[in-house]
Amino acid sequence: MTPRHHSLVGGSVIVLVFAAAMVHSAPPRPRRYVPTATKLAEEAYEELEAHESEERGEALKKFPASEWSQQDEFHNREASVVRDYAKKHRMPVRNVLDAFDRGAHERWPTRDGSVPEQKVIPCRPRLTY
Repeated sequence: MTPRHHSLVGGSVIVLVFAAAMVHSAPPRPRRYVPTATKLAEEAYEELEAHESEERGEALKKFPASEWSQQDEFHNREASVVRDYAKKHRMPVRNVLDAFDRGAHERWPTRDGSVPEQKVIPCRPRLTY
């Protein structure tokens, strides 16, 4: 190799090392939250909402005298339904919860025309478990 080739190769190596260092030191791009498509969200909401009256009925049977305990039991059951739906449809749980929340707040149509219950029961935990 001639001296000219040595300086060309050396210069190229320096440029490549510098470029690699610049790429490596760049701050990572923040991941964007990609909202679920409206159609998928509506389908998730409709299926989850269909379980609500049944789950509330089971909670009422289990804790007939304690409204707070009924809510607690219902939300435990609801969380299980949400996780199962997310797993079945290969969706993140947060997207399923977002769909259910958006549907309830925006009053999306349901199979039976009902509106999900949107009240908060005062915290009066049961004395015995």
